[in-house]
Amino acid sequence: MIWGAIEKSAKTLIFKPHVMIPMLIVSIVTYLLTDFSASLLENFVTDIFLYGEIIAEFDPFLYMIGTYPMEITLLILGGIVALFVSVVAFISISKFCDGESFVESVNSSIMEWKRNIGLVIFGAVVFFLFFVIWNIAMFIINFIDTALSGVLGPLLYYIIVPIVTIILIAIFAVKLSFVLPAFAKGDNLREAIRKSWELTNDSFWNALIFIVILLIITFIIAQIFLFLALAIVALDLVFLIIGEIISTTFLALGISYYYYLR
Repeated sequence: MIWGAIEKSAKTLIFKPHVMIPMLIVSIVTYLLTDFSASLLENFVTDIFLYGEIIAEFDPFLYMIGTYPMEITLLILGGIVALFVSVVAFISISKFCDGESFVESVNSSIMEWKRNIGLVIFGAVVFFLFFVIWNIAMFIINFIDTALSGVLGPLLYYIIVPIVTIILIAIFAVKLSFVLPAFAKGDNLREAIRKSWELTNDSFWNALIFIVILLIITFIIAQIFLFLALAIVALDLVFLIIGEIISTTFLALGISYYYYLR
């Protein structure tokens, strides 16, 4: 199933390149929002250079909220928009993998915007939950290190913390990656979560290996186009966008086909 999903993803990408259009839209929106975000943070960055010593006395996050509430609000809204567009693009590709025509898959994904908002909220909750669990894990590790009078030393930050972080990322990625194709197939969010969880109960390591291979392939694709961007500076942005579109589309295809071919 691993290589079958990867082979089918590659063939779809090569022989049906129009499947990349949703991720093209995502890339355009992302770059526009990135420029917009940079302009919003311009004053904050200027403050750091001019009043760095004063700002250092405060919590940077609280300082930003207190000084630039409108900018922070717009940044959050921009992030939500980017996440929503990404969800619609991924759902479109998943529906296409499940047998719908390209036009039907895009149209139905857009028309189901209310369902997709629920998925966006779920995504935000997952990120928040991961952040909370990771911080709890770091607190426990630091507590143990303190109780042992710091005997862990460099071992704590160079080995234990990275291992714990990787394990948490792996669990979240494996258990929740297939919510998207399940949701695209028509299941409600709760059912999609249940199916994704059950799918990986019996094949956790198989799913983990697949996701690792998929990420390695997408990384290689992105690096190839990054190399081209560095080699041909005049077209660097074009190559970066193309690399991003191909790699993210391949990622969406791989996850979708793995779920549908099981």
